[in-house]
Amino acid sequence: MWGRASTTISNFNGPTAPASVPNGPTAPASVPGPLPILGIGAAFAYSRRLRRRINLAKSPVSTDSVVAEQL
Repeated sequence: MWGRASTTISNFNGPTAPASVPNGPTAPASVPGPLPILGIGAAFAYSRRLRRRINLAKSPVSTDSVVAEQL
């Protein structure tokens, strides 16, 4: 049904590779520091704590456990 196709691209103007540095390799691209990773960890821990609090609030509480916790 469909046959072969051919495409030619001319006058393409795109980004070029950086020139090599004589004293060693080029610097790596922008790498995020540890702060975003720590933020994700803190958000995950907070969400777990919040979910636990919500689940504890949904569960029925007997009066025996309330008296035992107050002692």
